Amino acid sequence: MYEQESLELCAYMYTDDHSDMIGTWDYTSCSDRQNISICQHYAEKTVTPEVDSVKCPHKSNGQNWIPFRKNCYTLLLGASRWGNSEINEQQICKSLAGFGEILTIRDEAENEFIKKQLQPFKNLVMFVWLGMSKNKTDEQLKWLDGSNVQFSNWKYGQRPNVTEPFMVGLNINGEWEIITNPRYFKTIKQRSIVMCKIENDPKDEFMKGVVDVNTPDGISYRRVAKRMDWYQAMQECGRNGGHLASIPDKTTNDNMALIAKRDGFSLWIGLSKQDVSGWPFEWSDGSALKFTPDGFVKDGRDTEEKCLFVDSSGNWTAVNCHASQEGAICYNHINEKTSAQLSSQSSSSCPKDDGHFSWILFKDHCYAFNMHNYSVFTMDNAKNVCQNLDSSSKLLTIKSKEENDFVSDYMNKNPSITSRVWLALHVDAKGKPTSWHDGSELDFSRWNAEIGPQLSPQVSQICAVMVSSNGTWTHTSCSNSRSRIVCKAPAYPGSPVALVFFVILLICIFAAIPFIIYHKNKHRFHSTVRYQRNFDDADSASMINEEE
Repeated sequence: MYEQESLELCAYMYTDDHSDMIGTWDYTSCSDRQNISICQHYAEKTVTPEVDSVKCPHKSNGQNWIPFRKNCYTLLLGASRWGNSEINEQQICKSLAGFGEILTIRDEAENEFIKKQLQPFKNLVMFVWLGMSKNKTDEQLKWLDGSNVQFSNWKYGQRPNVTEPFMVGLNINGEWEIITNPRYFKTIKQRSIVMCKIENDPKDEFMKGVVDVNTPDGISYRRVAKRMDWYQAMQECGRNGGHLASIPDKTTNDNMALIAKRDGFSLWIGLSKQDVSGWPFEWSDGSALKFTPDGFVKDGRDTEEKCLFVDSSGNWTAVNCHASQEGAICYNHINEKTSAQLSSQSSSSCPKDDGHFSWILFKDHCYAFNMHNYSVFTMDNAKNVCQNLDSSSKLLTIKSKEENDFVSDYMNKNPSITSRVWLALHVDAKGKPTSWHDGSELDFSRWNAEIGPQLSPQVSQICAVMVSSNGTWTHTSCSNSRSRIVCKAPAYPGSPVALVFFVILLICIFAAIPFIIYHKNKHRFHSTVRYQRNFDDADSASMINEEE
C-alpha cells in the first residue's frame, strides 16, 4: 500500500470541451507540463467578520487560514512542508506559515472539521499528519506542543501498540492510523498534508497528567494503559498491593470520568456481579455499594457474570467480565499493609505456598487463602482446587466462633472480587444446613437465610457461603454462583525446623554431661597436697665434696 515510488504530485483540471471528464481533477508529477495554468489573486479588502467569529491572520499572497470555533487552520502542501535540517518539526508552522503550531485535535467536532478539509485532496493525498510522541514515563501519547492526546479516533477503536519510531495520520474517513515501519515513512510524508493551527482555547486541561485529580487523603490513583479483561485488570492493580477503583460518591465518579476522558478510553472499575442467581453487584475492594449514577440498574438477574467500566461521561456499563477494555483505574492506600506482608505469617507446620495460595496457621489447622489468583469458582471447581493443593486439604469447614471470626477477619483485610466464601456444608431442599461434607456434625452455625438471594424453584442444588463482611452464612446456587475459596488442612504435628532444634538441643545436653561429671570428680585427678623439703643439722651431707 505504501511502497509506491516517491514523487512530487500536483493537481490539474480537465478542460477539453470534447471530453466527458471536463471539470474533473486528477494529479500527475509536478515536473509534467500543462498547456494552461490559472492564477488567483486575493483582493486586499476588509471583510467584515461575523459576530463572535475568530480573526485569522490572512495576508495577501500568504497562507489561507480557515477559522473554526476560536481557532485558525492552514494547510501546507508544498514540497518544503516537512522542513529541512535547519527547521525541526516544532518550527515548521512558524517558519513556513508564520504562525501556529502543528495540528492538535481536541474533540470529535474538530476531528470532523479536519476530515472535511482533507476531502478536496482525497485523490492526491492519504493523510493529514498528526505529530505525536510517546512519554516513556507514563506511556502517554503527546502532541508536539507538549499537551496530552486525550481525544482519539483510532481506526480499529483500540489503543495502538506504539513502538518507537512511529507516524500517525488522519485518513479521508477521519480515522487515525499508526505506521511503525520506518521503511514507509518517506512515502507517508509524500502522501500527507501538514496542517498548522493557531489555538486560542486554553490548554491547561490538556497539560495535566491522566490521574491528576483531587483524591482523598491517603489514596493514590494509577491508570493502566493496556488491553485486558476485568480479571487481568484485577491482577495488574494487585501487583503493587492496589485495587481496582471503587466509587463511593458523585465526586469520585466525576474524577473517574475525567481520568477516562484524559486517557481517551473507557476504563475498568472494581464493580462486578459474579452470581447470576440474584446476588447484587459488589466492589472488589470490599467497600459497600453506596452510589450509582443515574440510569444504572444495580439489581436484576443475568445469564453471565458482569463487570463494569466507566466512560468519559461518568456512565457505567456492565459487560461480560472476559471482554476486553483498553485499560483500568487502580488505587492504592498509601503505606497500606499489603496481603503479601500478611501472608508472611505462614508456618512450617502448613503445606508449602504454591504462589497463588498462602497457607496460614490458626490453632491446630492451616488455611489456604487464594490471595494472588484473582479468581472466583463454582462449588465443584472449588472442591477440586482444594484437593489439588494438598492430599489433606479440603474445602472450608467451621467448628467454632473463633474460627469463624478468624476466617472472616482475614478475608476482610484481604478483599478480592466478592465477599462470598464457599463452605463445605450440605443444605437441604428447603434451604437449611444439615451437616458438613466430611460427615461431621454441625456443632456451630451463623446461618441467616434472609441475607441470601431468593432462589428460583428451578435451582437444582443449593450450597452455602459465608459473607465475610459480617461473618454470617447463607444459601446460594451451587452452579450459578462464583465465590472465593478457603481450603483447610490439619497442621503437621512437627516441623523440620522444630526437629532440627530438638536434635541440636539433645546434642548440647549429651555434650554437657561429661563436662558436669568432670567438674564433680576432678579432685580425683589432681591432688591439692604440696611437698617441701626441710633441712636440719642431721641432714648435712652433700653429694659434692667441697674443697677445703
